[in-house]
Amino acid sequence: MNARDVTAEADAEGDGLRVPPHDNDAECGVLGGLLMDNTAWPVVRDKINAADFFRHEHRLIFVAISALLESGEPADVITVYARLQHDGRAEEVNGVSYLDKLAQYRLAPDHLGAYADIVAKCATQRRMVAAGDAITALAFNPQGRALAEIMGEARGLVERAANGQVVASTPWRWAEPARVDLTAVAVRGAPERFWFRRDWMTTGPMLLAGAGGMGKSLLVQQEATLGAMGAPFFGQACEPYKSLLWCCEDDVDELERRQLRICQHHEVDLAKLADTGRLLIECRKGSDNALMEELGGRLLPTPQLALLREQVNDLGVEVLWLDNAAHVFLGDHDNRVAVTTFVNALGALVGGRPFMVAIVTHPARARDSEWSGSVAWEAAVRMRWFFGDKLPDQKDADAEGSASNVRFLARRKTNYSARDYARFITREGLLVPDIAPTSGLLSALTDRHTEDLVLRGFTALEAIGVRTTDGVTSPDFLPRQIMAKGWAEGLTKNELSRAMNRLMGRGVLVRAVIGQHANRSQKYGLIRKDSAP
Repeated sequence: MNARDVTAEADAEGDGLRVPPHDNDAECGVLGGLLMDNTAWPVVRDKINAADFFRHEHRLIFVAISALLESGEPADVITVYARLQHDGRAEEVNGVSYLDKLAQYRLAPDHLGAYADIVAKCATQRRMVAAGDAITALAFNPQGRALAEIMGEARGLVERAANGQVVASTPWRWAEPARVDLTAVAVRGAPERFWFRRDWMTTGPMLLAGAGGMGKSLLVQQEATLGAMGAPFFGQACEPYKSLLWCCEDDVDELERRQLRICQHHEVDLAKLADTGRLLIECRKGSDNALMEELGGRLLPTPQLALLREQVNDLGVEVLWLDNAAHVFLGDHDNRVAVTTFVNALGALVGGRPFMVAIVTHPARARDSEWSGSVAWEAAVRMRWFFGDKLPDQKDADAEGSASNVRFLARRKTNYSARDYARFITREGLLVPDIAPTSGLLSALTDRHTEDLVLRGFTALEAIGVRTTDGVTSPDFLPRQIMAKGWAEGLTKNELSRAMNRLMGRGVLVRAVIGQHANRSQKYGLIRKDSAP
């Protein structure tokens, strides 16, 4: 069977329409040959990858074949279709009938390498065409660049194409400046601030910093999932929003395992979540993820930045999560100008509608540092979260005895809302929100929870013969003893102290004589009111 009979309709050309270089025979021949003879895989694997295929469905089929063969499983019509179903991409390849037609396309095994060479050659030609289009756009719209700079960028684009890197068909464009119309504001007033999640997530670039191993990637995936459903998480319920996650460090299997745990714990129907189309998770481990890099001593946008802009606008993405900064920003993280330029470029990805981009980053190596690099990161964003196993201002002495499974998400820099934090317990590979300090009813519940914990700790200490006191400097200070025994559940010493003081103010705990010191002077300590003489 001839491959042109399989997909002739896809290659129909209108008068004067220039179709990018490709060879449909070669693409169908490679895929059909692999479906019929898996032993040819080593030959193909060394010559091409999924991005080299012209047709979208061919790229998806090649990815499925690759996943199966690399894991030691057979790749045929049935197994490949099952894999595509598992990935939710079966309909994008026109169903099992298309795979069956490909499998009927006979190819001699010793010809398969030659067909792969043709696919690779056409892919290089397409990248060269895209580079040429980008160079043409640079020449017509230099945006104040000197000729030498344009020539340097043009050479870089050609080199990328020749080295197999994706080249955007259009170069990066900065947002046009806009002037505030004071007369219009006087008439209509200013618009209300837009929140994706009230007090926590608004428009513009945001920073999420935290040490490695804390669970930042998990936090991002949980929030994006619940945000897609409009469900509460560490903040109140919200209007559903659409997220795109660029996951540069986790592989597909880990992302899938994590997603399943998230949906099961939060009772989110995974099929319904998929139907909403509001959660897009892209595994970019091993991909070219650089959005800006230094070339010739200057920080320049890469073609990936232009492609990302097309992606977020074509898909209508409202919140973009970049995990993490080390992968997407190849400039000097300590250079104020470079960092500010990068953050400003992210802010220009979308215009005319609410859009937020969250950049995940690590703290610097300095002790108690809250983010990596210069203060430019702090200055360039309007909000910054810090995620760790203690609050940023919490001293080691206060954290003594804290449970290792406690995490805090602190709203550190915020131009539009008050500082606050949420507390989580890590449980079965997930972040489970504890009662977060806030206002109103939840604040009262938080206070009651802390007071109950103090009373339970007091009773347990008494049971083992430890008589506690409200004396701050004493080794038997009640909050200090609770933390030393590991019963604090992530609460700070100050929180426990305030709860103890509230209990004393209401007379629930009372200072009383509990014995004698060695010199026979009276020893004071705390007792429960109901046990007082």
